[in-house]
Amino acid sequence: MQKHLFDRTGRVLVGAATVAIGLAAYSLFQIASPLPPALAHLESVDLGPHEFGATAIGRIELTNVGDSELVAGPFYTSCSCAGVEIERDGQFHRIDTLRIPARSRAEISVRIAVGVKPGSSQHVQVAFESNDPDRPKSAFDVHIPQVLGGVYPVPAAALFGDTTQEPTNFRDVFIYNNGTKTRKLESVRASHPERFEVEIVPPVPGVHEPQIHESAGQMIAVARVRPKAGWVGPLDGFFELTVSGETRPPDRVDVIGQILGTYSCTPDALALPRTIAGKPMYRCEMIFARRDGKPFSVVTDKFPDGIVAKIVPDPLDSARVTIEISCEPLEMHRTVRLRFLARTESDAPMSIDIPLLVAGKSP
Repeated sequence: MQKHLFDRTGRVLVGAATVAIGLAAYSLFQIASPLPPALAHLESVDLGPHEFGATAIGRIELTNVGDSELVAGPFYTSCSCAGVEIERDGQFHRIDTLRIPARSRAEISVRIAVGVKPGSSQHVQVAFESNDPDRPKSAFDVHIPQVLGGVYPVPAAALFGDTTQEPTNFRDVFIYNNGTKTRKLESVRASHPERFEVEIVPPVPGVHEPQIHESAGQMIAVARVRPKAGWVGPLDGFFELTVSGETRPPDRVDVIGQILGTYSCTPDALALPRTIAGKPMYRCEMIFARRDGKPFSVVTDKFPDGIVAKIVPDPLDSARVTIEISCEPLEMHRTVRLRFLARTESDAPMSIDIPLLVAGKSP
């Protein structure tokens, strides 16, 4: 009986000792096994208003709250206007990856070239990867709520598209003061005055609306862009607005479009020879058409020697003519201008010039 009790008691003691040793070993294992890296950072950074053309710098701390080294990177930005860097001794250095020791933090900088239209906001997102097992992908936002600068045009460009020369054909661009109440326009300059002209018109309430922009302040003027009388061809250019009493460069507004002539010509330039089945061919065709659909006729005017034009009216469309051009092979390159006269029964003749390049046999 005593022996049996001793055996049972011994087994209990041995079992208890085994459990105690296991718990101690587990505790030692816990102490010896550090926590994995853990990343913490702000989700967004507001840099406040910045001047157009300036460089805005946002700084954000990446914190490793784990017990192992954190490796962050590579870093990506949503705009080529921004880069992720680290600052050392006042100098910025572009980084690809960043190592942060356990229970430590590191500051990175995001430098942004402020380049969006004054009066609007600029937003950049920075995304990166890390070895944090719970947060392998991370991101934060850098925000400039308002870009300061010159005046604010609405729309941002005077868009004409493909249009015709009409007295009522103009585009109005509303000019806002961008929050500077004392701002006034001093002058306006067109980059191509032979193509279009720009007039400053006082804003009229009820006609030019809204008078107050949600972010760009009060309307101070209307820039009216009108194609130059008689111009046919591209309008592409810009106009500059100079503000009184300010030393900043003039604000620029693009002008985009094309004034179509009374006649269309397809193609509008020719080159010979053409290669067909591996052989040079000194013949080509072009089509004249009148945009308003009126019947017209075409004759040649001051044609170069050696170049022949055959005019073929369209039997189904009196506002369309096909012209067949041919010439003899030349020894040397030659560029000439083919002139045609197009006319209707009621309108005066209109000259149409088409450039022709003839490649010679010799270079």
